[in-house]
Amino acid sequence: MITNTRAAPAPTPRPAHVRPPRASATARLHTAAVASICAGVLIGVPIMASAYGLATRSTATAHYSLFWLGFLIALAPAAAQLLRSSASTNDTRAALLAITLVTYVPKILRTPSGPVYFDEMIHYRGVTDLLTTGSAFGANPLLPVSHYFPGLELVTATLHWASGAGVWLSAMIVIGLAHALVLFAVYDFAAQVTGRGRAAACAALLYLLAPSVLYWDVQFAYESLGLAFCFLALSRWLQLAAGTTRRRPAVQYLELSLLCGACLLTHHVSVCVLAFALLWATAWRRLFPPWAQRRPGGPEAFAGGFAVATALYLLFIAKGFTGYVGPYFATSLADVTAILHEFLGSRATAVNSAAGGTAPARALFAHSTIPGYEHVLAIIAPVALLVVCVIGAVSLLKDQRSRRYAGLPLLFALAYFGSLPFVLTTTGSELAHRSWAFTFLGVAVLGAAGLERVLHPTAGTAGRSHYLRLITVALCLCVTVIGDTAAGDDAGLRFPAPYEFESDGAYYTPALGQLATWFNAHAGANRNVITDRDTGEFLGAYAKADPLSGQSDGYLLVYLSAAGIQQLLPTLRAYHPGWLILDKALPQNLQPAGTYIFNPYEPDINLSPATLTRFEGYRWANLVYNNSRYLVYRLFPTEM
Repeated sequence: MITNTRAAPAPTPRPAHVRPPRASATARLHTAAVASICAGVLIGVPIMASAYGLATRSTATAHYSLFWLGFLIALAPAAAQLLRSSASTNDTRAALLAITLVTYVPKILRTPSGPVYFDEMIHYRGVTDLLTTGSAFGANPLLPVSHYFPGLELVTATLHWASGAGVWLSAMIVIGLAHALVLFAVYDFAAQVTGRGRAAACAALLYLLAPSVLYWDVQFAYESLGLAFCFLALSRWLQLAAGTTRRRPAVQYLELSLLCGACLLTHHVSVCVLAFALLWATAWRRLFPPWAQRRPGGPEAFAGGFAVATALYLLFIAKGFTGYVGPYFATSLADVTAILHEFLGSRATAVNSAAGGTAPARALFAHSTIPGYEHVLAIIAPVALLVVCVIGAVSLLKDQRSRRYAGLPLLFALAYFGSLPFVLTTTGSELAHRSWAFTFLGVAVLGAAGLERVLHPTAGTAGRSHYLRLITVALCLCVTVIGDTAAGDDAGLRFPAPYEFESDGAYYTPALGQLATWFNAHAGANRNVITDRDTGEFLGAYAKADPLSGQSDGYLLVYLSAAGIQQLLPTLRAYHPGWLILDKALPQNLQPAGTYIFNPYEPDINLSPATLTRFEGYRWANLVYNNSRYLVYRLFPTEM
């Protein structure tokens, strides 16, 4: 055996005057990316905050434009990093974190000190009751079905107890974390479907430009947390089914089981969407080899078992679920049928709804105070999204790997675009808005694949056409976020607004705050109250009143019935009310047709001023409080 015994040459010493090499170009790009993202946030967020200050002093629409200026400045650098093909993993993470913060800032500015939206008051009451009684499944008088799904209240109360933070601060932290989890769950889900990190980053960006993401889907409500559990479970199931992780199967199944169980105990619609999506994904992937020839395995069995568990829980434990959501679905379908009949030339003027009413249509942006350009962009945005989604769907279905997992995005996207006609109906509009948080996941994934195809159609494409495409994509993103927000959130949800009856976020008046203070001091907690929805929700959250309007039609005895007092007494005794609170402004607020007090499938209300005074003179109804807006009667059922 011959070996080389020649000694290796000694290393040449570096001259003393030679400087060490500078940082690599990648490091410099990363530093520049992070600096631009931070600069955008530091400049844009104060402008957004000034828009909220302007909204409290102005009745014009200048604050909308100022808000969008600040929002786009804060968002642009992070969005550019997500769209940049050469962005590193660290750049993408920094951009995702920045976008999470920027899209949560509007909610912080809108409700900095306490709940404002109706749904928030329901769960704020649930948390305070949990902290008082220690019972996780205690009945909530504002929404009885919610006590079957106490996940949000448990997490918030635990954080409040462990950290000592206030209840509302704990609530904002929980929802902020849920918002971040949704973002990263969308990223993981899109990465599983497309197999490309850049497309996943674009999907996360697109999802945060969806309708209602800036306000509705980040309110303190069980849907906000249930959405995070739902998307995380979908992502983990796809990882398990595809075998893209090296973790032990037992650990994966345990993690997936915990996420699905958390979703089941947090939100009814989220768990229904999750169960159906798992079944759909199981059936879809059986269409393609090699799974088409294999016997169903663990992921399929898990999906089937979870669907059965969900059905059993909703039917036999959460028994109020079907009664709560059923009328909304039935009435929505009747309303859409009526609109289609009218559109197709039918002479029928109405179709009876499941609750015995008619099928009222809605005019888009009727009585809306948002700027005109938002109206226009709200119409353009779905069209632009549809074009991009079609391009993305074709791209995914052509790819042999991606098509195996494209079933869920296709289903969700079809559901999103199919829900748009429901916006033209009274009850269907709310259902459509609530579904968009889930169905826009499919739009985000397909849209990301379409954007990737538009930005990089062929390898090596550069020059003027590339920059033209980049500018076009940027304009489309601006149109999408402004138009979708206009379509998804009312003016009262977005900014402090003048009083508007039954408007979520714009119902508050100083007289209502005075009433809550008085009631809290003189009546105490857990007192049965007959009143309208606006008053009942606020008193339920801030004075711990138990409004009957939240769980029955008890208040209809006062507002709707044309019968005399003697005919009302038997039913009044059955409800055992202690207090009757009348809003003096209800007669003029109830004049528009189609207005409702609590449930949208109730008949139209005709209320005369005489209704407010017909209790005077009865010994069982004593007037105990009277301010500029409200009359409060103390009721004595034993005297009726």
